[in-house]
Amino acid sequence: MSLICELYYPLNHLERISDAEVIENTRQKIENYRDLNVTVAEFGTRRRHSYGVHRLVLQALQQYGAGSFVGTSNVHMAMLYQTKPIGTHAHEWFMFHAARYGFKMSNALGLEHWVQVYRGDLGIALSDTYTTDVFFQQFDKMFSKLFDGVRHDSGDPLEFADKVIQHYQGMGINPLSKTITFSDSLNYEKVARIAEHCRGRIGMSFGIGTSLTNDVGPKAMNIVIKMTEAQPGEGEWTEVVKLSDEKGKYTGSERMIHLAKEILHIE
Repeated sequence: MSLICELYYPLNHLERISDAEVIENTRQKIENYRDLNVTVAEFGTRRRHSYGVHRLVLQALQQYGAGSFVGTSNVHMAMLYQTKPIGTHAHEWFMFHAARYGFKMSNALGLEHWVQVYRGDLGIALSDTYTTDVFFQQFDKMFSKLFDGVRHDSGDPLEFADKVIQHYQGMGINPLSKTITFSDSLNYEKVARIAEHCRGRIGMSFGIGTSLTNDVGPKAMNIVIKMTEAQPGEGEWTEVVKLSDEKGKYTGSERMIHLAKEILHIE
């Protein structure tokens, strides 16, 4: 997606603000987040305006972000600016597991295999590949204790926070020992509302993308690219789907979406 954006703006002669303005806007944003007393990671690679803008944003975050900026999901930028590479796994991880093991086992085996690979690192679990309600049916006490927290990527963030807090309390786990990483189309107003709702109830962090790396004048593109098929091992190519917490915001063929919803008992 970053390649599409890299070509789209110059080919359509859409001019952006100056480098100095990009840096100043980023400085103001990260200082506002610091005033909210929240931690922010940069998650903006996919829908960034361009590689050049991305570098300017990282430069400003590194220079002005002490006390709030904690890292970037782009390992190249992390290397260039000597900051922490930070992020979570992608929906495709669970989509592949559904192709390999079936919809009912995709979450549990996806989490188990993740732990086997990363041995405790990268401990934020993505919950909404087949809706959060289905995810929590398999996010049992072992996984709830083992993972550092969960990531919100679709649906109402406040409802999600309440659901996560209730889940941990039901497992006998103090929610303040866990973290929700919010990452769904965030800006300052959304972050402030979420922080007010969650503060003192559960740990929180924020992965902020487009509003950092593509707020430079032209309207940001709202695009998504998802895996459509997987071929596990020597098996056959198998269609995959994603069933977001946003009702009706599904990807995949109608036939496979219907099958997944039927198997997982999603209304």
